[in-house]
Amino acid sequence: INTSVRVAPVDQAQKAEVVVVMAIGNDLYMKIPTSKEEFKFIRWELIPLIAAGYQESLGEIWEIKAFGGQIINAFNEIPNLGQSQQVPVDVRVGYRIIDTGKIVFNEIPISFIINIP
Repeated sequence: INTSVRVAPVDQAQKAEVVVVMAIGNDLYMKIPTSKEEFKFIRWELIPLIAAGYQESLGEIWEIKAFGGQIINAFNEIPNLGQSQQVPVDVRVGYRIIDTGKIVFNEIPISFIINIP
């Protein structure tokens, strides 16, 4: 799943990191980098938000890969999903300016439902 983030004019040409946050119920998960083209989410609690990627210079629009490969793999390691249910998921994608720490997320989350067999 790819998405676009519109970059504020004041942030263009800045160095930035990709940040991806996924909400499942009341729990938050953040995307972390992996050594492959895969993706992995870990629970986001009292730790700083980890960058999932990097951009040397932001343009007007930034194309970001929120998920890749088999999307169901992102949910294999998430506890408490239970069995045989529909799980609503909201994903917010954005960027963090390296020099200031400012974080900007997309205005509309990517929303979908995962059917757990």
